[in-house]
Amino acid sequence: MRHTYPVPCLATDRRPVNAASSPRVVPIATRPAPNHAPTGATRSSASTTARQALVSRRARRGPALPHAPREPSMAANVTVLYPNTPGARFDMDYYLAHHMPMVMQRFGAHGMTGWRVVRFEGKPEQTPHGVMATLDFGSTEGIAAALAAEGGPVLADVPNFTDLRPTLMTGEVVGRV
Repeated sequence: MRHTYPVPCLATDRRPVNAASSPRVVPIATRPAPNHAPTGATRSSASTTARQALVSRRARRGPALPHAPREPSMAANVTVLYPNTPGARFDMDYYLAHHMPMVMQRFGAHGMTGWRVVRFEGKPEQTPHGVMATLDFGSTEGIAAALAAEGGPVLADVPNFTDLRPTLMTGEVVGRV
């Protein structure tokens, strides 16, 4: 039994199609081969040709490494470390509810895209730092601009939640998954 293809096949039917005319039914056997397959190609050779083209495109692009950066320009971050000092005051509620939103509001105008805070538990052994905040920026220039313009008011808020002196480190992101 022959199957039919119920839409016009423009390769064999060059008549214009309009709403008033019904589409001509063209048997599947007379449909042209897909454009990527050479004329007279079998299904397996067409698949091989497509696979070779895909491999060729991947080779031109280079390998897809999981640690390759995803952004066209290299991102940067500020890491803020608070020491793990017994008996020191650190108000995590104030830090998360007031300080970090203020940092985002002030530094966001200079390219800060987000932040995250980690509280270290000290297991399996005591850690040198108790809290770490990471501030994400689009570039190191954005970090410099943010610290120059807004660093004073941000640092002035530190005594409101801790008596610890934080360590600030800036760096360029060189890999990411």
